[in-house]
Amino acid sequence: MKRSTAALIMAATALSVTAVSAAPRAATVEKLMSHYDRGHSGWNSHERALTSASVANGGFGPVWSSPQLDSVDGVPPRMFSTPLVMNSVRMNSSTYRGKTFQVAFVTTTTGYAYAISTAAGGGVAPGTILWKTRLTDAPCNKATTGNYGTGIIDEKTGRFYVTSCNAGSGQNMWSVDALDIHNGQILPGWPLNMTQTMIDNPSLNRNGTRTWKMGPGYRYVQRAALNMSADGKRLYTAFGADAVGWMLIIDTDSKKVASAFSSVPNDEQEGGGQWAQGGPVVDAQGRLYMTTGSNLQNGIKLGLNGIYAESEGSWAHSVLQWIDDRQKGLVLTGTYTPYNYCQAARADIDIGSSAPIVVDVPASTTATPNLLVLGGGKQGNIYLLDRDHMPGNTTKRHPCTLDPADDGSLLAPEVQPE
Repeated sequence: MKRSTAALIMAATALSVTAVSAAPRAATVEKLMSHYDRGHSGWNSHERALTSASVANGGFGPVWSSPQLDSVDGVPPRMFSTPLVMNSVRMNSSTYRGKTFQVAFVTTTTGYAYAISTAAGGGVAPGTILWKTRLTDAPCNKATTGNYGTGIIDEKTGRFYVTSCNAGSGQNMWSVDALDIHNGQILPGWPLNMTQTMIDNPSLNRNGTRTWKMGPGYRYVQRAALNMSADGKRLYTAFGADAVGWMLIIDTDSKKVASAFSSVPNDEQEGGGQWAQGGPVVDAQGRLYMTTGSNLQNGIKLGLNGIYAESEGSWAHSVLQWIDDRQKGLVLTGTYTPYNYCQAARADIDIGSSAPIVVDVPASTTATPNLLVLGGGKQGNIYLLDRDHMPGNTTKRHPCTLDPADDGSLLAPEVQPE
């Protein structure tokens, strides 16, 4: 396979701000996962460099760039994933053994992972590639989907978890990799391949009889950011697809899929892709949340019948809440589906393009302190939910309606701009 180097310059403002020496407090906050924390709040209360004044002045801009990152077969790389940052990583690779750096960890669509210095130190300039690892020899979709989703760093074990897609078998085979942050090596027992045998024999699906089909027409996409349990033992991995969405739990000790949950209950139904880039979120109580989309082709071919509104276990166009029971696996404990989901799904303006965000407010100020926010979606609405009292049941969605008074969110019961 011919490899070349593309003109991808990594000088994103997020990395530039990290390298500004005039903001010592900002450097104390690491970014180990998408949006800083497991609830994906995106909030850094110690930020001192990225202020309105600093952005507005004429000196704001890139402060360094990396070398051009790797292309594959003439296809240039892109970064759909978010760079993650650690302030102090002691390298044990041959080139930089024993030296400590501030590091950004990134992955690309051509199937590479990199550790890049973000500040001068250890005798190297910011932007220096400290290590790189090729995750797949045959990145999917003509080298445009080698990696899509944002990984996650377990600081306690020194692992950088990422996913990659390999088309070498003729199928889009997704894998989960665990890399050593100190040298980029793939750790023993990894990668873990998401095979049909692993998930279906015996079935790990906690929602009906749906199988993890492989082959033409089943293009799984791991676009959602990864998340993990507080102890680092469970990795939460969401998949969107042309056919159906899945939530998979990876046991990081046994290196196996521990549990699975499909968005639809059987092989006859399609929909419910879990593809929002923000990915699943976990609240302080350990509950897991994710949004699901719909299937446009179902709406075109079958109309409202393709929404499966009367079917038990059909959870397209919804927000799902689970607990991760270490013995039972994923247990659905709450749901929310917008009142007009049938019409919205048929028009392909579902909520699946936005991921939820955990928001906690002081209990002294409200009767609903534990909130979940879902912003945007394809129609631009923001939804507010009470996490402790999710409005939907765990059997099936409510009937189709066009009356906003029937909606179970905390929105005002009036006509909404949908």
